[in-house]
Amino acid sequence: MEFIFWLLFVGIFIAMLQDLKRREVDNWLNLLLVFCGWGFLIFRAIFEKDVQLIFVSVSCFILMFVLANLFYYGRVFSGGDAKLLFAMFAAFVGAGFYLTMLNVAVFIVLLLVSGAVYGLFYMCFLVFRDFNKMKKGIYEEFGRGYVKLGIFVSLIIIVGGFFIEFFMPLGILLLFMSVAFPFIKSIEKDSMMHLVNPKSLRLGDLLAKDVKIGNKTIKSKWEGISEEELVALKKSKKKIMIKEGIPFVPAFFIAFIAYVLLRGKIIAFVTSFI
Repeated sequence: MEFIFWLLFVGIFIAMLQDLKRREVDNWLNLLLVFCGWGFLIFRAIFEKDVQLIFVSVSCFILMFVLANLFYYGRVFSGGDAKLLFAMFAAFVGAGFYLTMLNVAVFIVLLLVSGAVYGLFYMCFLVFRDFNKMKKGIYEEFGRGYVKLGIFVSLIIIVGGFFIEFFMPLGILLLFMSVAFPFIKSIEKDSMMHLVNPKSLRLGDLLAKDVKIGNKTIKSKWEGISEEELVALKKSKKKIMIKEGIPFVPAFFIAFIAYVLLRGKIIAFVTSFI
């Protein structure tokens, strides 16, 4: 399996550079990973004379396709991230169906954890980089009633935690969310919104708000702008406000390294309870 791990390591690294630079992952890269993954698995099945490996690979392929679509349509991942998750299927194919399912579960958990930690650090970086631009918005958000209420309620719950242990972590979590919310809103408004020339728009860019061109209104939607909408927007002469998301492929890179290094230990730990 070392070959497929190194192949995916290089592929995810290239995808990460693309995501950081252009906020997109090229389709050719994901397709290359899929074809190389299938080539490796078929060659391995023939070399080891293991027919079951083909059936396990097909099952994993279908499972990753379903998961990628669930994450995409559930608005957890963008299209590029979902395709990359699907393209990684070969790394999760194990000796049988059960081990393959465990491999997938381990990676998904690692991806969600690394995504949360990475997202937090990335937002801290944006606050540090653009604080002068967003500080007014942060102060305004902290002055809103629902933020003050959230902080007040969380402090009451924390005090209650000295008497009922369960309340302490709940209060700390609520306080963290209440304090983080003004920063998140300001990041979205001041660091992730950009006015761009229509000629520089790309397929899949996210509109910050609906754009009216003549009698036609192009809606701001999760899927981003389509090819037809891109053509119409490029013909317009006014600048377009787009929303730039957090490049998420670095979380894939971190999770994949953790998966390669820790998979055996995590699976051994989980199976010890079964």
